[in-house]
Order: sequence, then structure tokens, then C-alpha cells
Amino acid sequence: MASIFLAHVPNRFSLAVPRETWLKPIQDYDSELRIFPSQTQPCFRLMRVASHSGGMSHKIFKDIPGIHPDTKVALENRLVAVCTIPPMALDAPPDNIVMQLRRRDQWAIGGGQGMDAGDKIADMLDRRDADNYEFKRAEIREEGKDLHRGSRISFLYRTGARVSLVRPPTYRKGTASPSGSPPPVGIPPAAGTTTP
Repeated sequence: MASIFLAHVPNRFSLAVPRETWLKPIQDYDSELRIFPSQTQPCFRLMRVASHSGGMSHKIFKDIPGIHPDTKVALENRLVAVCTIPPMALDAPPDNIVMQLRRRDQWAIGGGQGMDAGDKIADMLDRRDADNYEFKRAEIREEGKDLHRGSRISFLYRTGARVSLVRPPTYRKGTASPSGSPPPVGIPPAAGTTTP
């Protein structure tokens, strides 16, 4: 089996070449992935072979000034960008990279398989965004409640009222609160009392 590291790409920053034992888990996950040293930064580029298109010919961009050198390498090898790998990642096991690839794998949920695949991915991303939004709203709501409790205790403390800094007051079952308001929800009113 051929290596996923593109050795023919110049290593301009003299980066350490990834070991075959480091590349193997990535290759086992997806044999269409390719890694090569960046031409402009001291890092590696992880890309995937284009599978549904022939890619664009690098001859098209031959006369365009200022094209990124890594883009040229990608076009020459029919690759699509996935991510950047810093050189220090070669010192750690590649399990984290494989885990991140697995998390973002659109093919695992039907991406690229028919016209409805894009809808599945969009629905999944919408659900994730909605969950994040609700989580943030709940956090803001809790922060607001904490701020309200703290400011109320501070106000009562400054005005000389009796304040329990440990916990809010609790009432015995069946008794009304001191303000005459109905008891907390779930506690029946005391015998002989009525609630408005």
C-alpha cells in the first residue's frame, strides 16, 4: 500500500517527515487522504483526493499571478483541502486527528450520496446550532437569576433586614409565607386559610 505522504512535494522548511507508524492510523481511517509539507508555512496540509470531479487543471492557473503554492500542489494532485497539521502533532499519537476527522465526516451521515444528502447535513447543523443557542440562553438565564439573588441579598443586608446567606427561607408544610402570599407551589395551604 502506498504512503499517504506526498514525498515528491518540496519540503521547504525541512520539517521532519511523518513516520509510517504515525501515518498508518490515518491511512486506515481513509486511504484517500494525503499529507504534504506546506510551501509557505512550517506545517503540513492534510487533503483528500477529489472523488466526484476531475478537479481543475493546474494549467488554468499557470498564468494567474499570486496563486497560493499549496493550492498549486492541490490542483496538480487533484486534492481538496481538509485541515492543517502543525509539526508538533507528529510527536503525539494521531488518534486526535482521526477523532476530529470522524466527528466532521459528512459521508457518515449520508453526505455525497444523492440529492437529499445536503439536507441531512444542513438539518444536523441546524440542530447543533439550536442546541448551542438554547444552552447559551439557559446559561444567561441562570446568570440572571444568580445576579438577582445576589443583588436582593445585598439590598436586604444594606437595609438591615435579616438575611440568610446560606439558603432561601423554607416554610413548614402547610404554613403560609410571612407576606401573606400563597405558599410555594406543591405545598397545600394550612387548614382554615384560603388563598386568593
